[in-house]
Amino acid sequence: MGARSWRRYGATTAAVVTTVMAAAACTSSGEIGVGANADRSVDRKVDLNSVTAAQAVKDAGQAAAARHTVRIHTVTTAKDYVTTVDGLQRTDRFAEDLTAVSKHQGVQAAAQAETRGDGSTLYVDEPGLPAADRGGRTWVKLDLGHLPPPTSTTPGASMFADLGAAYQHDDPGQAALFPLACPDLHKVGVETKDGRPAVHVIGTATPATLAAPAGSGLTQDYVDFRRQMMQKNQTSKISFDLWIGADGLPVESVETDSWASGDVVSDTTLTQWGVSFTVAPPPAADTYVLPGT
Repeated sequence: MGARSWRRYGATTAAVVTTVMAAAACTSSGEIGVGANADRSVDRKVDLNSVTAAQAVKDAGQAAAARHTVRIHTVTTAKDYVTTVDGLQRTDRFAEDLTAVSKHQGVQAAAQAETRGDGSTLYVDEPGLPAADRGGRTWVKLDLGHLPPPTSTTPGASMFADLGAAYQHDDPGQAALFPLACPDLHKVGVETKDGRPAVHVIGTATPATLAAPAGSGLTQDYVDFRRQMMQKNQTSKISFDLWIGADGLPVESVETDSWASGDVVSDTTLTQWGVSFTVAPPPAADTYVLPGT
């Protein structure tokens, strides 16, 4: 999912959100993850040779949700920037602690941003934002349940309303199933990834060809949301390469968004399944609470 309207501030926060694909659920902050106690009830051995592409994607979604948490490491490469995102997030609801570092063409210094969130609260530290949009503070706090209206005249409010709306609509379970919307989803074969065998699944779709297969668990509402985002970002095509291990867990995912300016490629590796982490709010004195939220 490509960068949205806040791209005018730079790619760093946009790259974080592109990676996250997480939903805002109304739960309180605190200890995240269950470590060794993670639910293993849906663990299964996947026959990589016989499993279909669609079943492999479904198995991966179930296995990931059962672990509750994961560390992601994503490198997003575009025509004029490279962004690396690293951190922990939940796989069953919205919670994250991610850091992004962007290097823009022609700019010597790298830019760093961070997002922290849990439940209905999102904190953003994006140095590329104008000081007025941050109220002169380092962090901006958004209540995802009470976003400012797009017509707000508060500096940065319309951009943050768009950002928050993306978090509201994204759903980790649906995001895991989204490759099923590709009409040409198919299996390439069994390959070695990260030193172990994994089934390689690929698929491609345009806004016009996205569809939720009957009985897949993928909802038409989510597909329509992703279609709207593609149209808004003028993304003509989206492609997926997924590698899924015999334990059902995804090993690596490559998403390519085709823009008029060129391809944006996000390569994500997933490790440390089930690790515990805590989302800590930033210092209140250095946090700007966006009016209207």
